[in-house]
Amino acid sequence: MRYGIEITNLGDYADPRAVVRLARRAEASGLEGLFVWDHLGFVWGAPMGDPWIILSAVAASTARLTLGTAVTPLPRRRVQVVANELATLDLLSGGRAVFGAGIGGVPEEFTAFGEPGDATERAGMLDEGLALLDRLVLGEEVTHHGTNYTLEGIKLAPIPLQRPPT
Repeated sequence: MRYGIEITNLGDYADPRAVVRLARRAEASGLEGLFVWDHLGFVWGAPMGDPWIILSAVAASTARLTLGTAVTPLPRRRVQVVANELATLDLLSGGRAVFGAGIGGVPEEFTAFGEPGDATERAGMLDEGLALLDRLVLGEEVTHHGTNYTLEGIKLAPIPLQRPPT
């Protein structure tokens, strides 16, 4: 069994410096992973730090912790941006990034910005987005004209150390 910590990066933990301090203590205590929420808490009135910025700060401040989101609602993000963030985090951390994705559980985090709140529609976006994300992080050149995403001759560089980040 492996042990890690999940951070709800709300309130005091919206500050990446607080999460870095906690991550250093977690690593010193023998924990193996640190995962942060990927929500837009400010939509529902809570201060919330950006998960990718926080994970980058933790990656630069630790040596062994496995790092990732818990989980990224891929339909709320641009797949090409997530691929680039994931690759960058994996490089910065020396191959310690993991990726978890879902459809998102708080409809207001979508509808407040004119994005689809319907779970079925977001599930379709997730499926299509994951297929594209896989190809991007593997370094393939991607041309895709789908229901939700269009990519025209895109090849991600640099790519993650892991093939793909697990």
